Amino acid sequence: MTLIVFCGPTLSRSEVHQVLQCEVRPPAVRGDLLAAALTQPDAIGLIDGRFDGSPSVWHKEILWALAHGILVWGSASMGALRAAELAPFGMLGVGAIYADYVSGVIQDDDDVVVAHAGREHDYRCLSTALVNLRWTFRAAEAAGVISDEVRRELDEIARALPYAERTLDAVLRIATDYRGINGSALRLHLETHRVDRKREDALQMLHAMSEEQRSGFRRPAVTFDFAHTDAWDALERQVRARQDDSDREKPQTALVHELLVAGQYAVAHYAMLARASAEERAPSGTGKADGRATQAIADEFRRERGLESSEAFERWCTEQVDGDEELTAFFEREGRFRRVAATATRQDCLIDHLRSTGQYARLMERARSKHEVLLERGLASAGLEATGLDPAQLWRWWNERSGEVRTHRTLRAQAQNECVAEDELRDAIVREYLYARVVLK
Repeated sequence: MTLIVFCGPTLSRSEVHQVLQCEVRPPAVRGDLLAAALTQPDAIGLIDGRFDGSPSVWHKEILWALAHGILVWGSASMGALRAAELAPFGMLGVGAIYADYVSGVIQDDDDVVVAHAGREHDYRCLSTALVNLRWTFRAAEAAGVISDEVRRELDEIARALPYAERTLDAVLRIATDYRGINGSALRLHLETHRVDRKREDALQMLHAMSEEQRSGFRRPAVTFDFAHTDAWDALERQVRARQDDSDREKPQTALVHELLVAGQYAVAHYAMLARASAEERAPSGTGKADGRATQAIADEFRRERGLESSEAFERWCTEQVDGDEELTAFFEREGRFRRVAATATRQDCLIDHLRSTGQYARLMERARSKHEVLLERGLASAGLEATGLDPAQLWRWWNERSGEVRTHRTLRAQAQNECVAEDELRDAIVREYLYARVVLK
């Protein structure tokens, strides 16, 4: 009998195995539950999934599993949320958090989401779920430690905090500093009487699955017809291809071949060397970024490339990466590259690169000509005001002149992508505009 459970950080792998003999997989992202269902397990348990920085588990993955006779359970976190949404279709929900989603007491994923470390640190929690804080405050009220008014005040403080900064310590610090609550006695009680509602619900689900395992898993009662869509078919093809291609050619080799036949390998090779150098130059201790730093890089990357919407980012993820771990690793490496690139000052290396590629003479000749022309007209040190344009107009002119619709929609985003200060990029375009008016018009 095969069981698959997606878990971490709510429970560790060893904690799961103490209750249920099953295959434990990392927090699920889009495609993971379908990949599990394609192996035809007897049941799937969904506890944890990713909410930010990665596309979340699709409802249709769960519906597909149910339609193919696989019982799907949910509890505690992403599992409780999806179970509440899909209970009418046969998904089984367990626990108080699931019940609160069903009743509408809680409605947002913000109630259960936490910041956590990566796989190498066993998905250790870096913040505290709002539901756990609320249950902790509720227990303190029931024990007569705090009043209903104080409990409501603490709930309000906890909800106002960003999920990545939400901890008991942060709530009490704000309450003590700004709300006039006597924090010392309260802190002692709450720290020794914490309620981990997510953990309790997850264990309850595992015990329920274990009990059913002994009697044999029933097939879900399916009362719907699974509807195929273009988006679903694309995801299914991608997931099946990943599972079928375990013996395929190494992707690096295939990509090198494609770059060679396109005549683009040399440029990509130099870019690869730059990133490899950045990895070597990254300060010690920066091998792994914390969750918040990686998320900040991901947010910046999405803004630069016009991927702010969930749909656009999910499409990019589907096309460019294979799974949550690869996505996280990419943004960790991107962060290191950007930090090193932002401080690189080896202009001699730049000149050597231009010499080696035969570009130095042409670019230097044009630079000298531009300087002489602008110097002759008293414009060598001119700023934006000399153009008569505002920054938006200057950026629009540059796009029109270069005949490109740039991926980076603002000058600031383009400067970040070029690893230069915004002022430096603006100065370069200002000088080009003034030069174009004199010589190239």
